[in-house]
Amino acid sequence: MRRFFGIVFATCFLFIFLAGGFGSTDAQAKDPYYQGKTLRIIVGFTPGGFYDRWSRHFARHMPRFIPGKPDIIVQNMPGAGSRTAANYLYNIAKPNGLIFGTINKNLYFDQVTGNKLVSFDWRKYTWIGSPESPPDVLYIRTDMDIKTLDDIKNAKKKPKCGSTGKANAGYVLPKVIEETMGIEFGMVLGYRGGRQIDLAVERGEVNCRAMTITPYLGREPFLTWHKNNFVRGLVQSGKKPFPGAPEIPSLFDVAKKHNVSAEDIEFIDMIASASAFGRPFVGPPGIPADRANILRKAFQAVLEDPTANAEAKKLNMQPDPADAETLQAMAVKVIDAPPKNLARFRKLLGVKN
Repeated sequence: MRRFFGIVFATCFLFIFLAGGFGSTDAQAKDPYYQGKTLRIIVGFTPGGFYDRWSRHFARHMPRFIPGKPDIIVQNMPGAGSRTAANYLYNIAKPNGLIFGTINKNLYFDQVTGNKLVSFDWRKYTWIGSPESPPDVLYIRTDMDIKTLDDIKNAKKKPKCGSTGKANAGYVLPKVIEETMGIEFGMVLGYRGGRQIDLAVERGEVNCRAMTITPYLGREPFLTWHKNNFVRGLVQSGKKPFPGAPEIPSLFDVAKKHNVSAEDIEFIDMIASASAFGRPFVGPPGIPADRANILRKAFQAVLEDPTANAEAKKLNMQPDPADAETLQAMAVKVIDAPPKNLARFRKLLGVKN
């Protein structure tokens, strides 16, 4: 009898073992993909700006919403207005769901103008989401004694605006104003990032800059500059003034006062709508759908989480998110824009059609 039960026990044990009950096979199969792994968020800009702030914010909070609670590290990869990071994410980063990043919302300008240094297709990134969609603002030093865009026409000295390159608001917003209203700006290009342009403004190398309005309102050196009346906002790109800066006129309102044509308004709208991309977070093309959805859900969960939002508020960051589906649809729309507007935009940037 003992021998019989011994055989039965041994047989049952073997069956359970082969079935995985005491082995690691089934347990491993149930382990979340991200367990024990490290994710990287690539930031296409230098440290300290709002692209960097948001990236570090997600690195702190997303692990709580990803099964397996992986570590997340942030890696800054500035260069060419974030084109370096964009090319890296598109061509070099593995589509395994362990790497994504944030790049310039206007970077698709390089693609539609045929920049040979672009090796990405804006439509084919794995879109994760965007935490906010603020307009751009064009500011100028107050010692230029220019209070409105019209004052520039009669100014003794044409203001010079700084920018990292042509594929961003720093260049495009002043040039669109110049194109549609005849108000001229000088441009100084090639800065590595926003901090370097801020320093150039402080030193007097340049007098003005176009940028996203949230850092203009929410970080240094602007907080001190506003207190000291060092700069003032001339115009913002939204159709309605941003709640935090109702005194800065809308580009569309200014354009109407200048009696620009309906065609010009359409052109302005095509360019200004780029702000809807906000601070886009993207991954390489081809991330498996299940992993991409995990990242997207965790991204959105952070933006809805009271603890994370309380922390963001202390850093003057206010979530106004756009989801992956919305961004994907916009990406297709801007790349497939009407040929006449694309041709005009290429001409604006000095690109031969």
